[in-house]
Amino acid sequence: MQIAKGEEIVVATKAGEALTRLALRNPKNCERILKLNFAHGDTNSLGTLMELLRNEEVGTSAARILSSIFTYTNSENQAQICKAIEFLMMKLLKTSDMEAHEAIIGLVAKAISTLSTNDFEKIWTNKDIPREDVVKLLLDILKHAPTTTRSPCRRRYAIQLVIVLLERDEGFVSLFINAHLGDELNETLQNISDVENFLLFSGGAGLVPHSEEMEDLIEKALQIFNSSNVS
Repeated sequence: MQIAKGEEIVVATKAGEALTRLALRNPKNCERILKLNFAHGDTNSLGTLMELLRNEEVGTSAARILSSIFTYTNSENQAQICKAIEFLMMKLLKTSDMEAHEAIIGLVAKAISTLSTNDFEKIWTNKDIPREDVVKLLLDILKHAPTTTRSPCRRRYAIQLVIVLLERDEGFVSLFINAHLGDELNETLQNISDVENFLLFSGGAGLVPHSEEMEDLIEKALQIFNSSNVS
């Protein structure tokens, strides 16, 4: 019996959600996923997940799984995942999907911090990834507190990425100053949602508290920003 394309998408989506849950803060399961055979040509599981980042239906799940794997895997695999940063940044700027934002920023914030100075600077030579557009998007995300359990980590991951950019790039420091990042962070501090302190999955059925409270993360970002803002 052949499975219709629509049914294939449903199955793939459910499989992605299941793997995302299994990988969440679980180094052993991340290792098991890396050993899986996805029957996708000669590509190993990591290569398959990298390819799936470009898939409209399951790309978000692939980014979430890779984010978990990145935390626990070796430097060789991390370097492989980092090769997707440029594509992910372009995708981030083109999409308005909140779940895609959350997944992409979460992965990029981890991966970009491990890049060499040359590789980091190379990203911003891509005309499709203007620093100004990145700053605008991140500040826009900070303006919107989650009102439901959908994408509760979007602002958290945006702040994590802001911290990396402030620490690594003077160009971003100037842009964030001009965009009044300090005001936005202080405003965010005043409207933290309860769900922002948890990792959620299955529509909020699973709750895993973050190791760092949202308030502490914002305070950290403010401290780094204010230090960078000293003229």
